[in-house]
Amino acid sequence: MSTRIDGTGTAPRWTEPPIPARTPGAAETPSIGTLFKELSDDSRRLVRQEVELAKAEMSEKLDVYKANMAKLVIGGVLLVAALFGVLITLNHGLTALLDQFMDLGIAYWLSPLIITVIIGLVGKSMLGGALDNMRSEGVVPRKTVASLKNEKTWIGEKVNNGHA
Repeated sequence: MSTRIDGTGTAPRWTEPPIPARTPGAAETPSIGTLFKELSDDSRRLVRQEVELAKAEMSEKLDVYKANMAKLVIGGVLLVAALFGVLITLNHGLTALLDQFMDLGIAYWLSPLIITVIIGLVGKSMLGGALDNMRSEGVVPRKTVASLKNEKTWIGEKVNNGHA
C-alpha cells in the first residue's frame, strides 16, 4: 500500500501498512507464561487423575489377589484334609483290594503310596491354577501405564504447540 507522505509531487515514499487495531473479544495469542501456567495446571490435574486411576486399578488387582489367595488357602486345607481323611479311608479299601492280587505286606505300603500320589496331583493342580491366574494378572497397573503413555504424548504436543 503506498501513501504520499508529503503532499508534493515528489517521489512517493512507501510505508508499512498499518497494524489493525485489536477488537475487544478477539482471540489473543496467549503469552509463554500463560501457556506454562496452563501446562502446569493441566499437568497437576493429570497427575492427580493418574494417582486416582492407579489406586482404582491396584484395588482391582488386590481383589483378584485376595480371591486367588483364598483359593490357595482352600487348596492347601483340602490337601491336608485329603491326606488325613481320605487317605485313611481309601487306604483300607485299596489295601483289601491289593491283598487279593499280592502279599498283604506289599499291599500294606503300596496302597497309601498310590492314594498319596493321586491326592498330591489334585492339590498341585489346584495350586498351579491359582498361581497361573495370579501371574497372568501381574502387579503392573496396565491401564495406568497406557494412560501415562498417552498423556506423555499429550504433554509433548502441548509443549511443542506452545513453542510454535
